Amino acid sequence: MPTSHIPRPASSALPRRSASLLYPVALTLVVIASYVRFSNAGFAGTDSLPLIETSRVLSWSDLLQQLRQPVMAGTLFTSGELIYRPVVSLTFALDYLIWGLDAVGYHITNLIFHLVTTLAVFGILRGLSLAAWSSFLGAAVFALHPIVAAAVPVIARRDNLVSAAPFCLALVCVMRAQGRAAPLWTAAAVVLFALALLSKEMAFGAAPLVPLVAFGAVAIRSDSRRALATGVRVALLFGLTTVAIFGLRFAVLGALGGYSGTGAISQPNGELYRHILVTFARFLFWPFRDVFPAGSIGWLVAPAALLALLLVASTRFPKRIGIPVAIGCLWLAEFALFYAALKTFTGAWYLYFALPGAAMLVAVLLEWSVGVLGSGVRSRAGLPAALSLGGTSVFAAAVLVTSPLIQPYDAWLVDGAASARYLGAVLDCARAAPDGSVLTFARVPDYLDYADNMQTELLTPTLVFEHTLTSFFRLALPGRPLQVVVEGYNHIRSPDHLAVSCDQTPNGRAITASS
Repeated sequence: MPTSHIPRPASSALPRRSASLLYPVALTLVVIASYVRFSNAGFAGTDSLPLIETSRVLSWSDLLQQLRQPVMAGTLFTSGELIYRPVVSLTFALDYLIWGLDAVGYHITNLIFHLVTTLAVFGILRGLSLAAWSSFLGAAVFALHPIVAAAVPVIARRDNLVSAAPFCLALVCVMRAQGRAAPLWTAAAVVLFALALLSKEMAFGAAPLVPLVAFGAVAIRSDSRRALATGVRVALLFGLTTVAIFGLRFAVLGALGGYSGTGAISQPNGELYRHILVTFARFLFWPFRDVFPAGSIGWLVAPAALLALLLVASTRFPKRIGIPVAIGCLWLAEFALFYAALKTFTGAWYLYFALPGAAMLVAVLLEWSVGVLGSGVRSRAGLPAALSLGGTSVFAAAVLVTSPLIQPYDAWLVDGAASARYLGAVLDCARAAPDGSVLTFARVPDYLDYADNMQTELLTPTLVFEHTLTSFFRLALPGRPLQVVVEGYNHIRSPDHLAVSCDQTPNGRAITASS
């Protein structure tokens, strides 16, 4: 047989494609294994039921209303916090149409959003020309960092997930916007970016990262002039999108919005700035939380010095390494300063949007260190590479050890059980009350004083507030005019000792909890 007719061996494209899918599949399994158990956490968190109740879409007018009102409009929540997150509200509306009051479905939605964000972080790292193995490790650090246990298991904290997922996907699309398909990828990126801005105000702080990442992705593969042109073009397009969405937000709220009691943004508050930056850094390095006392200035000085050192070093690295290092540093610094400027940082879950920056640093530093030390060539970079490998390996290992994959973080399951027990008892009492009754509550369980102080500090597990009860009765007893009055709150340690008494009063029911 002529050699021209000899069959060629099968292409190796299929094995390569299978290998490229291995890391996303592994990340998917890791995320599911770490967080699926929290689907039994019920409606833990004071705002979970109010968010569902005020986000329901039962008609076209309800749909339009979600675009024209702040979060939890008509509840006591707006007296302390004025925010605009219509996309998040619509996810609750969709969940309610599908699941009703089955909390499991809402938790599955949270899990899906976290999985999408994790895979998008992997895509961002690959788009910056990092190897698949280092991108996997970086994305795993994002997926498993202990602060994620303060966000994913709580229905009410979904806003962090819903905003980060489309934003990270937008970055992936921006980096793919090359060649003839560029208009489609760009359009997808703009839509995703707009969804992120309409999900949480923290996405506005991330806006400068879009042209920065676009510039970096091109600069790694091409010359600086082309990269600069790309960055400017992206900055103009996404800047206009940011201005448009901000205008819509301002029109709805009639103000910038935010939290009451923190003072205007224009009023400096050095002590509050310091507190926010220290808290931000301590949660970022949560596995090492005992290195400095809580509130110590060491949490500000040491991380700032490390970021400054890495930024300086990024100018000495080859651009394939230096650019991701610089982007990772700026990502973290931007969010820290953004939170401080807005005077808002209420818990560990606020760090969720900043975590991709840490994931980027872990991935690129591991790849550089292994490359230098594995080359077999002695150089001046040997010692820095060894220190880098040691530091990033210890950080990644510490994240794994303190992650939800290893640690139970069962405070959420206890919190959910306590909420379910209390709400079930008060529902029985309310059902027996005549229409128009006043339900007077005493010793309402508001916070869980969990035996594990570490979980209490990291997770901040909350139970029931007055607006929680109001929304619960509207959902569970629709059409029943019942007035809720809360006379006092009480912390509890365990649902096992939670008891509820229900007594008749001249105008309704008096409901008292004891533990």
